[in-house]
Amino acid sequence: MALGTDRYASRVDTLLFLGCVALSLAAMSLPPTWRDPISTALRRTVLAPFLELQQQSELLRTSRARFESVVAQRDSTSLAATFLPELRSENTRLRALLGLGERLGTGYTPAEVLHQSAPTDPLTLVVSAGRRQSVRPLSAVVSPEGLVGVVSAVDVQTSVVVTWAHPEFRASAMAADGSVFGIVAPHGTEGPGVWLLELRGVPYRQVVPVGTLILTSGLGGVFPRGVPLGTVVGVAGGDRGVGAYLSRAARGASRRRHARDDPRPAGIRGARRDGPARRVPHGAVSGDAVRRSDKYRVWVILAGLVALQFSVRSRLGNERIAPDFLLLALLIYTIRSQPGKSAAAGFLVGLLRDALTPASFGAGALAHTLVGYLSAWGKAVFFAENLFVNGCLFFAGTWFRNLVVALASGKLKGSQLGWELLVWSPLQSLTTAVVGVAVLWLFGRWLAIRLSDA
Repeated sequence: MALGTDRYASRVDTLLFLGCVALSLAAMSLPPTWRDPISTALRRTVLAPFLELQQQSELLRTSRARFESVVAQRDSTSLAATFLPELRSENTRLRALLGLGERLGTGYTPAEVLHQSAPTDPLTLVVSAGRRQSVRPLSAVVSPEGLVGVVSAVDVQTSVVVTWAHPEFRASAMAADGSVFGIVAPHGTEGPGVWLLELRGVPYRQVVPVGTLILTSGLGGVFPRGVPLGTVVGVAGGDRGVGAYLSRAARGASRRRHARDDPRPAGIRGARRDGPARRVPHGAVSGDAVRRSDKYRVWVILAGLVALQFSVRSRLGNERIAPDFLLLALLIYTIRSQPGKSAAAGFLVGLLRDALTPASFGAGALAHTLVGYLSAWGKAVFFAENLFVNGCLFFAGTWFRNLVVALASGKLKGSQLGWELLVWSPLQSLTTAVVGVAVLWLFGRWLAIRLSDA
């Protein structure tokens, strides 16, 4: 028998849900001058300990590989350093003969990419270096393969990077031999050219051969000269000249796996004349009060899932298909709470995630609000303590969240949107559902209560 919706979907819940939706829509319409300070404040306060945890996890994950690489580099550097004094002396004498001053030095600030589980993660990144490490807005971000993007906002310990895949990204570029100059921008979202860069402004009389290496030209003073952007893989015509398509290695998202019926008693599922119905945990006698410690155990499990999101998730393979522990914690909370509270919790979670993925600011708050309210309402109407039913809820909630974010943000179109909704989102939904079923199977006794009953 389904639980009646009159208990879990009151008028207050509906008003709270509509208020969260309105706030989400307002956040989506905020101009950058208002949106960026809000995101910065959230990253500096509420999200600061979680970003620190994610940064330490990334450093721990890469420490072994880094140690082996550092040993190899040290050996090579030790050999090359034996010739360094002589080369420096020769270079100093040569520059003096030519009347040149000392060469300007260059420096780099190392940082880890703190990936987030959002469809727009390839467009904006959060890196673990900020104002304290002397990072400034418009600083170029590079990797061993080439240019990654440009810093758009700087916090004390982190920075937001607009990647080369962002629709608003532009960079002055040239061929490696200096024969061609132009502007590089994302090619588009349609056809086989998705995730390619396009060199624009090349005159018709000039031909860029396939395989030509394209570098930043240094014009404009934003990007240094000579940073690799990609290699030409094809040529296409345009109104203002020939556009040379550039291949770009996909940003490695991986840098940086049983179900049975729940054996618990079904409990009381109907209404009683002497009071509201109440779930009876496994091992408890019908009519006994739910212990307050059971409620605390629920919060411990939810806190553990949040910690896994910022510490373990980056080690589980491709970021696009790794389980979303934070959304799973929200779904577990919503199926044990009332729709109004679930909508408010979804709004807060979504707003915090928007601070980490500014490319979809407001869209995450709207998506999580809808997921929180609908999952709590659906659980009240179609109540079933069954692992398969809960797994389907986790799968549908994750896919629906990605759908709303992709559509509301407006950043993914064409084949990009198709790949996200038909390939990456189902895979991430599946892994999230598997982890959710495992959590319910292991800790089902602790989670067999509604938070309002404890």
